[in-house]
Amino acid sequence: MKPIPPNRRWNGGANGASQPPASNNPNPFEAIVICELNLSSDEDFDAFEPLEEDFCEVIIAPLAIPARYRATCRACLQPIRVGDAIVRHAQAGCWVHRACYNRPLRSTARPLIVAQYDGYCRICHGGIRAGELITRVQGRGWVHAHCVED
Repeated sequence: MKPIPPNRRWNGGANGASQPPASNNPNPFEAIVICELNLSSDEDFDAFEPLEEDFCEVIIAPLAIPARYRATCRACLQPIRVGDAIVRHAQAGCWVHRACYNRPLRSTARPLIVAQYDGYCRICHGGIRAGELITRVQGRGWVHAHCVED
């Protein structure tokens, strides 16, 4: 019977310090820099002088990912189409358009989606067919849209 070879992590000191591989993953946040300059022209020198100090603001927003499913943006109430750039909302954590990252949420109604698979309603216990409008109820699961309204 052959001996079991030693684990490379255990004898990493023999080959020098083992270092974790360098990651090529992008930074999860990208910086968006907004700068404004208030300039006035000096007619004597044809130069521009700032009226007040430069104003620079750095806004950190997460990187966007492409949407895989159709949905409704809860900040602008416009549809999110497959392939649109979406991010998590700053306060609520729901998926919104990239431009709606810091906008307040406008939707107070439940988001409705089209069922992709057959199933059953957790309120009326009736069947849900693919293509019907459904919504999610906290603690119960997926239900018919009309069952929640009743």
